[in-house]
Amino acid sequence: MNTALVADIGGTHARFGLVANADKASGVLQIADERKFRCADHASLESVLDAYLDAIGRPTLAFASIAVAAPVWKDRISMTNLPWNFSRKEMKRLLGVSRLEVINDASAGVLATTRLEWHEVETVRQGTPEPEAARVNIIPGTGFGIGAAYLFGKAWIPVQGEGGHIGLAASEPEEYAALDALARVHGRATPENVLSGPGMLHLYQALAAVRGEQAKDMDPAEMTRLALEREDALCVDALRMYCRLLGSLAGDYALVFGAQGGLYLSGGILKRLGAEWLREGFENRFEDKGKVADEVARIPVLLVKRDHPGLLGAAAWLLNTLGQDDPSLQAVASAV
Repeated sequence: MNTALVADIGGTHARFGLVANADKASGVLQIADERKFRCADHASLESVLDAYLDAIGRPTLAFASIAVAAPVWKDRISMTNLPWNFSRKEMKRLLGVSRLEVINDASAGVLATTRLEWHEVETVRQGTPEPEAARVNIIPGTGFGIGAAYLFGKAWIPVQGEGGHIGLAASEPEEYAALDALARVHGRATPENVLSGPGMLHLYQALAAVRGEQAKDMDPAEMTRLALEREDALCVDALRMYCRLLGSLAGDYALVFGAQGGLYLSGGILKRLGAEWLREGFENRFEDKGKVADEVARIPVLLVKRDHPGLLGAAAWLLNTLGQDDPSLQAVASAV
């Protein structure tokens, strides 16, 4: 059987798997032999790929689809939050595959939403989605990813961009002050600088400065724990501000892309917060869009609970694009 490798390379972890046959009855796409590696333990993508292939017995590969946290417009790709770079042509030769696809990780994330089952999502806010309309996926992590996809014929096609690096707007006096304080330290207030994992800590530190309080020396995970367990009032307030800012931004993205198919929230950070916490502040700000508030109110917001959805998205990209003109790919997923 032809074997297809899928990968999702973020700023902290590299995840890999092999595409397994889809279930003919349900059309659900399966990923096998999943592994996760710390990027900091490897000097390059080639190194971590070797580690994965060694771990699974080095199968002969026919195809590969790699999602990366980086712009993917050129042959040589440089990771945004890692000192790694690679050439598409060299990677194809190294893997020995007949076809190699490289896709932005946020684009893979939004494609994953087209393959999810209902038990793999949780509703943050209700809506009336249009199944064939555009959808948007937001992924805060080491960086901040945003992806949108549109249905053309039978294939979902992602729109690739770098929406994590746009300016981030405040709506309340303390938010203005906090984002101003943050920008003085980090240059700009962007989704990546404010709403990523590291950005969450930046926001906490900025809020402490605005209030004249002493920020604790901790990492984003500890700050989140203190907030969720309500052990530190400043952490709680910073996380609430985080959710409000995320809600405003999500509503803006939904308007820009016309996301009547749904707004999805992905990644370990938001999974840890959970739908109940996200509803506090997020929902009102998501809908607060003036004359077009009714349009946004129809859009459901869903939290992705599936582990490693980027692998699913990388596989979906391979099947949606290559499967249409390469009959041999049908051996990888017979339901497509």
